[in-house]
Amino acid sequence: MLKIESNPNFCALPVAIKEAVRQACSSADNGNLVDYLTVIEDLHQLKFVKNGQNLNASAITADIQVDAGILTGLLRKLHPWRKGPWQIGGVSINTEWRSDWKWERLAPHLGSLTNNFILDIGCGNGYHLCRMAGMGAKLAVGLEPYWLSVMQFEAMSEFIDAENVLLLPLKLEDFPVDAMQFDKVFSMGVIYHCRNVQEHLQKIYELLKPGGMAIVESITIPPEYGEELVPEKRYAKMRNVHHIPNRFTLQKYLEQAGFTAVEIIDECVTSRHEQRSTDWMTFESLPDFLVASGAEIRTVEGYPRPRRAAVIGYKN
Repeated sequence: MLKIESNPNFCALPVAIKEAVRQACSSADNGNLVDYLTVIEDLHQLKFVKNGQNLNASAITADIQVDAGILTGLLRKLHPWRKGPWQIGGVSINTEWRSDWKWERLAPHLGSLTNNFILDIGCGNGYHLCRMAGMGAKLAVGLEPYWLSVMQFEAMSEFIDAENVLLLPLKLEDFPVDAMQFDKVFSMGVIYHCRNVQEHLQKIYELLKPGGMAIVESITIPPEYGEELVPEKRYAKMRNVHHIPNRFTLQKYLEQAGFTAVEIIDECVTSRHEQRSTDWMTFESLPDFLVASGAEIRTVEGYPRPRRAAVIGYKN
């Protein structure tokens, strides 16, 4: 069903991983999946001339000659577009998140990605996977259980050649952790959705080669509000937010999981310019989740506004 199944790098994966993917595909129950697949087939039939691509630009770029009106109409059927930006021919996909901003904050701390095997847990539509490939990764594997994001990557794969990028429609708990090890494992925007943080981090530890690096990025609260926030119902209108640490607690999470040389590499307030509604994501976004509270800006539930921090740690 997926284009990746004909990818030589997919075919070379351990059998247990391929079986997990095939099981996920056979049991998919998303009611929109047939419509998504129709869009992918229509894109596959689209005539275009390719002149080049750039996987290491702020906007992942495919330089193609194509009817921009037809292409825009098809890609809008995969709304909402949350991670990007992407530039496909004359079509600029202005996504909800400026994912390039996060990447530019993290990239200087990652060391060389050349010839690395990399795993990105909760990778969305694969924007960061493409950036990893653009920086020389030998294989960048993403796990993403939401079919719309998977289909957006399938759509981009019609125009971008990246055999060393694989997006698998799996949750981390469905990925056989003993089947393969990686030089770097990313978990970005996932940990605050985990009921059991240490279980998540232990799986990351198992997935790393000795000496490998974990990169864990999360919403955080300022330290003056405590070690971690446990929202009562929602946080910034998000469901399933269980733990929001401060940056030092996030660092401690990794140390408790056995990682060494754990270091905070970034923290910043999430701005209304980095996450916002666009014509490619027309639903509510960060500005709708925040309110003024005296001299402060808080979430609509009264919690501290989102910040994001990233830490790195190593497996012995």
